[in-house]
Amino acid sequence: MALAPGKKRYYLTLTEDRWESFKTLLRDMGAPRGMESEAVDEFVAGILPTMQHFWKIKTEQGRTPTIADLMVLLGGLLKDIGEDEQLKL
Repeated sequence: MALAPGKKRYYLTLTEDRWESFKTLLRDMGAPRGMESEAVDEFVAGILPTMQHFWKIKTEQGRTPTIADLMVLLGGLLKDIGEDEQLKL
C-alpha cells in the first residue's frame, strides 16, 4: 500500500489489549480501515506543542526535563481530558 506524501512507516510496540480495544472502538464507530494510524498521528500532532512548550519552560529554568517529568505532564493531561469528558456526559 502506498503511503501518503509526507508519511513514513514506523513500528510501535503497544499493549495488545489496549490496541485491540482501540481498534474495536474505531470499527464500531464506523471508522475506515487504517484509521488507527491516522488517530495516533493526530494524537502526536496534538501533544507535540505541549511537550515543546514544557521543554522550553524547563530549559529556561535551567533544568533538563526527564522522562519522569514527561510522564507527570502526560498523566495530568490525560486526567484533565478524562474529567472534561465526564463533565460532558
